[in-house]
Amino acid sequence: MSDERFNDIPFNSPVQPAQLGPDTKFCFNCYPGISCFNACCKQADITLAPYDIIRLKNRLGMTSSEFLKKHTVPFEMDAHGMPGVKMRTTDDDPVCLFMDEEKGCTVYEDRPSACRYYPIALLASRKADEYHDEQHYALVSE
Repeated sequence: MSDERFNDIPFNSPVQPAQLGPDTKFCFNCYPGISCFNACCKQADITLAPYDIIRLKNRLGMTSSEFLKKHTVPFEMDAHGMPGVKMRTTDDDPVCLFMDEEKGCTVYEDRPSACRYYPIALLASRKADEYHDEQHYALVSE
């Protein structure tokens, strides 16, 4: 069921590279007892959008500066140095700092956009000699 366009993905990914069609429907509910409960939070590599920062800093009762300093790390989003921020994790463990083993996400109502999409992943691919990305959606399987 794998799509040949994704055969050269250079890393082990939890994404099942089966393209979803525009009319594909599915039902998902996160709860303790589901086989993937908290799995998405254990390898947290979450890029934050400005709206994510606003929602989270408001939920935590912090200023934007306080939130950015305590809960994010800067990174370059592309080869041209486009700045971005990611959720901070501990140096030795990539678990999301807002994940509780028993309760799950402690900021669930205000979780980042990337977490809201789960279990859907947006894959963008581009051939080296082309300028436009080809985007596809796929299911994530933890």
